[in-house]
Amino acid sequence: MSITLKLDPHAVHSCSICGWTYIGYGHNAQPVNNGRCCNDCNAAIVVPLRIRNITKNLAPSQAKA
Repeated sequence: MSITLKLDPHAVHSCSICGWTYIGYGHNAQPVNNGRCCNDCNAAIVVPLRIRNITKNLAPSQAKA
């Protein structure tokens, strides 16, 4: 079973992190929450958290590479 997410590139949505509105597809807000977020929250919150989670799980010898 697959789930298809159809988003309108011209629709107005509310960011699941900050609550501000954005137009378009937005971004997957995981691991912050299961919603979609605006460009600003994606760049300032979601991506840094993803990077932190990845580097936290690396062995010490891999993290310095």
